[in-house]
Amino acid sequence: MGLNVVIDVAMRNVVRTPLPGTLDLVTYLWMPCLTLLALGYAEIRDEQIRVTLLVDATSERSRRRQAVVVEAITAALGAWMTYLAIGAAMRSFDISETTISASWLPLWPIRVVVVLSFALFSLSAIARIYRILAGERLKTEIEQGVEAQNDY
Repeated sequence: MGLNVVIDVAMRNVVRTPLPGTLDLVTYLWMPCLTLLALGYAEIRDEQIRVTLLVDATSERSRRRQAVVVEAITAALGAWMTYLAIGAAMRSFDISETTISASWLPLWPIRVVVVLSFALFSLSAIARIYRILAGERLKTEIEQGVEAQNDY
């Protein structure tokens, strides 16, 4: 993506003409791949943004229960989004959907990436449930902050 944008900017400055399709490639290909595929990775590493103000004051056992419930809801929502994305990908493939300004760029492969990313996100939430039930220690926000400071 970076190379695509750098070439586009260089062409705008040198030849006064942008690289054709850059906006479409960045919007429909690079950004969905970069952002959505990282969801599952962030979930499995427990790097999602979490509001733990009320949870941190409870016992380890209570935090564990709450984390399992939250991860179960996350997995269910991920599975639902996967289901919806499968329908969108199939419709896109059936009609050979392309972008409006770059008719050479099919959208169904990107929609398949969306399906895979939501499926991986859901599976990551299920894996987190397993790790929590297997005894992984849940750190409070303060403990995570201290670790982050020690990393620098």
